[in-house]
This record gives sequence, structure tokens and C-alpha cells, in this order.
Amino acid sequence: MFLPFILILTFLLLTSYFLFSTWLNPFFAITFPFYIITLFVMTLGQNMGYFPISDDALKLIMIGLAFFWVGCLGGYYITHFEGKNKRRRNYDIEHDYKYLDLPMYIAAFLSLVASTILYSLALLRLGVSAFGTEEVAKVVGTGLLAHVRLMAYPAIMYFSLRFLNRPKFKYILIVVVLLLSYFISTVKYHVIMPVLATLFLIALLRPDKLIKIFVACIVLVSIIFFANYAWFFVSATQTLTFANLQWIAWHMIDYVVGGPIALGIFLDSLPEGLGDFSFSSIFFPTLPDVITSLFAEKPQIAWLVNINENGGMNNTGTLFWCLYFFLGWGGVVLWSIIVGSFTSWLFFFAKKKKNFVRVGLLSHIMAILLLTFFGNYFYLWAPWEWAFWIVITPVIADILHGIRPPRSIEDNALIEGEVMNTFIEKR
Repeated sequence: MFLPFILILTFLLLTSYFLFSTWLNPFFAITFPFYIITLFVMTLGQNMGYFPISDDALKLIMIGLAFFWVGCLGGYYITHFEGKNKRRRNYDIEHDYKYLDLPMYIAAFLSLVASTILYSLALLRLGVSAFGTEEVAKVVGTGLLAHVRLMAYPAIMYFSLRFLNRPKFKYILIVVVLLLSYFISTVKYHVIMPVLATLFLIALLRPDKLIKIFVACIVLVSIIFFANYAWFFVSATQTLTFANLQWIAWHMIDYVVGGPIALGIFLDSLPEGLGDFSFSSIFFPTLPDVITSLFAEKPQIAWLVNINENGGMNNTGTLFWCLYFFLGWGGVVLWSIIVGSFTSWLFFFAKKKKNFVRVGLLSHIMAILLLTFFGNYFYLWAPWEWAFWIVITPVIADILHGIRPPRSIEDNALIEGEVMNTFIEKR
């Protein structure tokens, strides 16, 4: 099963490159991690004590990714129907979205105020020694202020872009402080996802920086992972030994490669189509979940299993275990086609006329897809709320600005031309 899996995935990756004319596309984002991890586990991984990926797991991943590719293909033809894929437009944040400065500053300020209040409450209730543990995450992730903290997500992306276009210390300072405010909560994806989305955003706007972005992605995510667990050891024992660092390194490898291995174990132990299925378990949080999330963090559905001979544990069975167990084979196929079509359509929609909302939303979805080799992030409330803030912040900016300003360089040039023509006619 291993060789056909690799050959089919290689074919799909190559065709996605010719289809999208770039390696940076939604299909690549979800497929490449599975490709690399599978190669590692089935070659070097078994020499390091990891259990092999079962044939059933390979089959489920291959079918899921193949139909995701079918969905991407469908989105491609929908977008190109009747010549809708027009020429690409350049994007310059300095000309296009200057008016976003004020709402982004407000969002960053409110987020930091909320974080300060929540961490102060955690300090009073739990004490300094609890920082770095999940107890702090429960306090910080509970209540209305926990949602105010999430407002900073688009601000991290926006000020990173501002710094790229105009390297000012204040922009990078805002980004670092906001990321640190997320980091202290110990919820890893709260930090990793905005970093990944920001890197995707930069890479989509600056494809010439793709290799550098890829390297930066690996380095930054590894640093965040290490720092997160190092913070835990320092908080719990006031020391950080070489043995601790060694444990963190192995745990990170377990965490990355464990999804497909755990998927095979889940398939052997759990039936298809669990009885307690709900749409909020798979696709998106329902209104009751939203209301509940104001008072408590929704727990992730997972089982802890051994993935290697050294006792390494993992609770992430990739996105596909969740789809299979709750929806069966039909659900895997349907979900993959729908999400593939939507992300493909959004990819070409963003290329057609780039602005912060379109490219920011696409970057956010691609970050979620990249993390699906861990598990299902679509049913969590935070990613949807982040998407909401990416979309709604420009609307707030329009209200603060008073009128709706031009969305693109072409629109600016058109308006300037009209003004000049009017001036000439009057003279």
C-alpha cells in the first residue's frame, strides 16, 4: 500500500502545481505534510522505534486527499468558467488599506487589555507556579474577555505586512507583544496558527520569498513548541535541564509524525459512524456551542494511544479520523470535495483582485489546512472567530472612516484619473 500511496500523492502534488501555477496553493498546504510525514515514518521512522502506518490509514488519507483534489479541480473550473480568471492585480498595503490602521490599533489595544486582566485573575487564583499549566489556559480561555483576546489575530497579520513594506520598530513590537500574550496561555495553536497564517499571507503576496517563508515556518513553529513546553518546566520546577530539552525534542517529533500512526490504531479500535454525531463535531460550532464557549473552552475529541516502542503517546489522528468516525466514507468524500472546492475558489478569487480580507481569509484557511495532519480544527470556535475578525475589521474601518475608500490600486488610479479629467474640463 505504501508505494501506490506515494506514487498517487506525487502525481496529485505535481498536477496541483500545473493546475495552480504555483507550489503555494490550498491542495499543497493540506497534502505536503501528509506526504513528508508518511515518507519519514515508513523509511526512517521505523528505525527510530515508531510503529508503521497501517494500510487502512493510508487508504483513508489517500481517498480523502484525492477527493480534496477533485474539489480543487471543480473550484478551478468554476472560477475559470466564461473567462472569470482575469489578470492578477498587484497589492500594496500602503496604498490600499491605510485606513485599517485605526481599527487594528484598537483591536491590538483591547486584546492586550483583556489578556492583562485574564492573566491577573489567573495569578490571583492560581499563583505564579501554575503558569505554564493547563489550569491557566482554562482561566484565560473562559468568559467574554477570552473572546476579546482573539480580536488581535488580524492585527498580527496586518502589522506584519506593514513591517514588511515599511520596517518600523513599532510594527514588529506590536506583533511580538500580541504573540506573547497568546503564548502565555499555553494553548499552542493560539500562537502557531497566527504565525502560519501570517507566513502564508506574506508568501501569497511575495511568492519570490517562498523558500525563505518555508524555512521561517519550520523554525518559528519549532521555537514556539519548544518555548511552550520549556515555560511549563520552568514554571513547575524552576529549572530547565538537558533532559527536559531532550524530552521536548522527542515529544515534538512524536506530535508531528504521530497523526497517521494514531489514525491506524483508531481505525482498528473504533467503528465507522459513531452514534453521537453532530455537525458541531465536524464542521463548525453551532449557536449553543458559541454561547457555551463564552463560559468554558470546548474540549477536543481525542484518545491517547502509543505510537512507538519507547512509550510515546499521541492523541491526534489527523483530520480524517474525525470525518470517518462521525460521517463514514461518504462524509469523508463529501467534506473533502466541498472544502476543496471552496478553498480553490477562494484562492483564485484572491488572485483575481488582492486585498487584505481576501488574502487574509485565504491565508487563515490554508493555516488550518496545514494543521489538519494533527487533527480537526474546524469544529473549534477560535478559528471561526478569527475568520470573523478578518472579515469584519474592514467593515468597522469603513464605519470609522465615514465612507468606503477604494479597495485596490486600480480603483485609486481610476478615481485619480476622473478627478484630473474633471479639473481639466473645468479649466
